[in-house]
Amino acid sequence: MENQRTRFSLEKLFLLILFGPLLAGCNNQQATNEKKESVQEIEAIPAIEVVTGVLMHFPENVQSIQAWYGHNYMVGNKPVIPTEEVPEDVLKTFVGLNVIVQGIWYPGEKWSPAEEEQLSSARPADSVQDETFRGDGIMISSIEKAEE
Repeated sequence: MENQRTRFSLEKLFLLILFGPLLAGCNNQQATNEKKESVQEIEAIPAIEVVTGVLMHFPENVQSIQAWYGHNYMVGNKPVIPTEEVPEDVLKTFVGLNVIVQGIWYPGEKWSPAEEEQLSSARPADSVQDETFRGDGIMISSIEKAEE
């Protein structure tokens, strides 16, 4: 009887030694997956960008590279986009002034011309690539005049 108990204990110990690392590995894999998910959640949170410089306006009806890309307003070399918080009529009052703009980055939309447009469209020379994104920029949540 005692011999059977010892044998049963040894079998348990053997199985634990054999499958223990496998079980621990599953727990580590689960922890790794949870870490990856939390990193992805953090990356999904949009970062607030702050830009300082002179606000310039490039109207849609004037041929310019900026307007072609949908960058009707620029602060320095960063395009900015009017929003409900800062509509276009408010933005126009700051044109030519040194401003501080705050907001989140919008990646724009993928654009490709129709086939008949490809040959005749006045595309900027640097956009001959396969993919063109238009309308990207900082979606303005606040704007204020910068101290001179």
